[in-house]
Formats: sequence, C-alpha cells, structure tokens
Amino acid sequence: MCVRNKPYDVFQVFEDGNEKQITANDLQHLPVPPDVIVKADVTVWTEILYDRFGVDKLSEFERKYGSLKDVDLNKQDDFGNTVIYYAARNADLMLVKRLHEAGASLFSTSASLGKNVMNDRSVLMAAVEGASHWDVDENPEPSPVVDYVSRRFRILFRHDHSLYLSAVNFQDQDGNTVLHIACKQKQANMLVTQNLLKAGVDLHVRNAYGHTALHEAVIAGHLGVVRFLRAKGLSLFDLNAQGQTILHLASDAGHLHLVKYCLKNNVGLTQQDDHRRTALDAAINAFQVHVVRYLISRGAKFDRPDLQDILTTAVKTGNAAMVDFLCFGGGANANGVDEGTPLLIIAIKRGHVDVVEALIDVNADRNLPGNKVSAMSIMRLLPNDSGFLNVNEIVNYFRCVCCLSSISAWFTTHDANDACR
Repeated sequence: MCVRNKPYDVFQVFEDGNEKQITANDLQHLPVPPDVIVKADVTVWTEILYDRFGVDKLSEFERKYGSLKDVDLNKQDDFGNTVIYYAARNADLMLVKRLHEAGASLFSTSASLGKNVMNDRSVLMAAVEGASHWDVDENPEPSPVVDYVSRRFRILFRHDHSLYLSAVNFQDQDGNTVLHIACKQKQANMLVTQNLLKAGVDLHVRNAYGHTALHEAVIAGHLGVVRFLRAKGLSLFDLNAQGQTILHLASDAGHLHLVKYCLKNNVGLTQQDDHRRTALDAAINAFQVHVVRYLISRGAKFDRPDLQDILTTAVKTGNAAMVDFLCFGGGANANGVDEGTPLLIIAIKRGHVDVVEALIDVNADRNLPGNKVSAMSIMRLLPNDSGFLNVNEIVNYFRCVCCLSSISAWFTTHDANDACR
C-alpha cells in the first residue's frame, strides 16, 4: 500500500489509542504495523517539513525524500497554508529562499487556490507577522523576509504595476491588508511599517470593522506608529464601522498613554458611538479602572443606570479594583444581590479574596444568616500554607481577617469537617 505512495505523502496513524502523523517513507519502516492507517484528506506534510527539519536540514530532507523540485510545494495543509507560509511566519529567510527557488509560490493564498478557510492569509502577511519577533535593536533593518518577498513581487510584476499593487494590497477575509497586520502585532516594527508604505500598500484601506491601520495601531497600543501614520495622512478623527473614535478604542484596550494623546489632540471626550456609548462607557465595560479614573478627572460624566449590573459582573470576575471604584466613587450598593444571593457570598463562593476584602472595606453587610457557603469554597480562600485543621480555626481566621460575625452560620459543621480531613 505504501509503496504506491510518494515518500512525502502523510498518513494519520492510530496506534494504541494515540493519533499521530507519519510520512509514507517512515510508515514502511515501522517495526510493528499500526492499528489503523488513514490517509489524510488534506496532506499536511508542509508542517512536518518545517517542524522536523528547518532550513539547516533541508539537504537531509532531500536525501531522504528526494529533491524539493519533485515535491508539490504549493500543497496546502488543513489550515490552507503552504510550507513557505510557515517559513515566512517564522522569519526564516534562508528557508523562504530555498523553497521559492524550488517552485513555492510567494503569492498563492488559500482562497486563490480554491480552499475555503476561516482566515485567508498571504505569504507577505505571514512575513509581516514574523517581523514582529525580529530584534530591531540588534538588526536595525526591516524584516529580511518582508523585504525579500516585496522585492520579488516587484520583479515578478515589473511589467504590470496594477498586478503588483493588487498583490501587495491583498486583503484577508477580515479585510486586513499587510499594513493592518503589521500595526496590530504585539511588538510593532516601525521599519516594516515604513517599508510597506514605500512598497505601495494603500494607507487608506479599511477592514471589515471599518478600521484603518491607525485604528489597529491604537488597539495594539503603538503610539509611535499612530504618530507616523497620522503624519502620512491618516486622520485621528476617522470613525470605525460602529461609529467609535480612536479614544473609544484606546479606552477599551486600557492604553492610558494613547487616551492622553487622543485628548491632547481634541478627540471628543463626550462623543458617542452608534450605540450611544462614550469613551468612558467603553472603559467601564472593559473594567479599565485606571482609564475610568483619568477620564472622570478630565471631565467625563459618570452616569450609568446599570451600575449594579456592572458591580455584579466585577464581583463575579474577581475585579477588586472596579468593585472598590464603583462602591466608593460610583455609588453602587455593596449589599446588592444577584438572583437572591448577596454579592459578598458570591465573592466567597468564587474564591475572590481581594473582592471579599474590597466589599468589606465598603461596608458590605457581614451578618448574612441563612446563607450557607461550602466549606470547600472557604478553604479556597485560605493561604496555601495555612495548615488549618478544624472548623474552629477556619471560623477564627475569617473573624480576624474579615470580621464576619456570622461566618459559622455560613456552612454546616458536617461540610466543614469533610473539607478539613
């Protein structure tokens, strides 16, 4: 069966209940035949090539499986990607060059090859993603892979500039260009951004969310990139598809330095989006307490009819800073209930020590007869090295730390003893 297959074909092998992938060549040399062999519907040898070999062992791959030129280098894995995509994403210039010279396409995408995937990406986009890991301090040059791919594009399409522009401005299924991808990376590479513009990437393209590259840079927190894109012609006042300003986006993401930059440049503090939400609302909904405090200090009006709902969510998610702010500064009721359960009980049940302390600090009612809490939940609140062995020690601990006068009524002796065994 295996002899009729090419040595780089990949099979799904199920052996002793475990699933793994193996090439046809290796399959022939297994000492014991596996339980089940199923040829993959979509060959995934590309990932195996990169993960198992890399550029330093390409010659070993060729000795074992034959010349790269005899391999379909544009075959896609289950995610619609080719091997050169992975090489580019890992910023491996030598591997990209070898694969391209052997016939791998630099501008094939999963959509162009007829594959339906969740998010179609080009090789240039993969190179830009890899560039976010490039050490700019040690190598003050743009990513060599991005530079190589864009230069090859110029050569390939030197007689048709419109095709070249189409290649470098390719948009994925979310409408992102390579410039969007570059600006949304965790670590921005300014040199890559600059070179993409020089390469002809359209600065003004919006993605499916109505974001320009500047919007994405704001969300990622890259002030330097925001300033650069503004200098190149993008406006700080452009709204996205939901009518949000960049101040909304910076507030939601918690980037205080960008919030200050927006206000300094007169981006509207009170401007509402299509859902009538201000930047302060965005910060509150995202529990960005430091941004909330700053916006209020700059004159934002704090007036939320759903204050108790926000407090309940903050308690459930363990956000003590927001609980403290809402009760002290916002006037929320620390003695509120959610479906009949006091917020203090909810915090204890979920093991949120900081929230328990915050609620007690804002005078939450500590006398809660009739509310039994599992002793196991109580134990989760104790220090890992507490060494408590019996019910009385647990009760005394909470009386000292939290002044909970009725803590003994919160759980049964039977449950507590079970927890302490």
